[in-house]
Amino acid sequence: MTELVKVVILSHKRWNKVDTLKTVSNASLCVAESQAELYRQNYPDVEIIVHPDSVKGLSAKIRWTYQKFKNVVMLDDDLSGMVRNYVDSSFGIPFKVEPDTVYDILQHNAAMAKELGVKFYGFGSCPRPLDYNSMAPFKLTGFVMGGSFGFLDGFNMVLPDECVAACDSFLSAVSLFYHRYHLIDTRYSFKSKEATFKSVGGMSDFRTLETEKEDFILLRKYFGDAIELRKKPVSRKSLQHPYERKLIPPW
Repeated sequence: MTELVKVVILSHKRWNKVDTLKTVSNASLCVAESQAELYRQNYPDVEIIVHPDSVKGLSAKIRWTYQKFKNVVMLDDDLSGMVRNYVDSSFGIPFKVEPDTVYDILQHNAAMAKELGVKFYGFGSCPRPLDYNSMAPFKLTGFVMGGSFGFLDGFNMVLPDECVAACDSFLSAVSLFYHRYHLIDTRYSFKSKEATFKSVGGMSDFRTLETEKEDFILLRKYFGDAIELRKKPVSRKSLQHPYERKLIPPW
C-alpha cells in the first residue's frame, strides 16, 4: 500500500541484535554516526539513517527524527512482535502478526489518524487478550505506549532533553494539551523481551532508578495533577519501580 509514514527503528549500541527488524517489514534504522558502520556490517540490506553523535538520549533522538521525517512511526529496537489482542485460540486467527501485515497496520492507522485529524497515534499497552476491552477497540485520549508511536506533520514536538525515559508519558500529555486528542488502537500491541533495567544497549546507558524519579518530578512540573504515581500494576505485571506513573487527562 501507499506509504504515508516512514517506519524508523531507533537503535543504540545494538548493532548485532535488532529484534524489531524481524517484527516489521520495510523499516529503516536510525543510529549515531559513530555506530553506523557496525550497523551497516550487520544489516547490509537495511537503510541506515545517521544522526550526529551530539544527538544524545532518547528525547533528542525523537526530536531529530521527527524534524527529518514529519510523517513517521518510531519503533524501539527490541520489539519481538506485534500481537492481536482481540483473538484467542477459538478464533482460528494467528495471535502474532506477520511482518508485512505489521507494516500495513502502521500505514492503515496513519491513514485513520489523518482522517480523524490527529497528529499522534499508537497501540495498546497490554499484549494479552484477557486484558482487551472489546467495547473500546479505539481510544482518543489517555496514555500512548512508548516504543511504537506514529507522528503526522503538524505535531507540536515539545520534548526536553531532561526527560530521560518517560518520553511516552510526556508526548501523550503534550499531544492532549496542544491537540486535545490522539488515536490509540487497542486491538494490537507490541511485545518486548528486554527488561527495564537489565538490557544491554538501548536505554540502559541512560536509565536508572534516579532518572525515573527525576522524570516523574519533571512530568509533574509540566503537567501537574494529570500525572500521578501508579499504585497498581498494569495488567498482571508487578510494578517495576516505585516511580511508575500514569496519565489522567482532566477531561
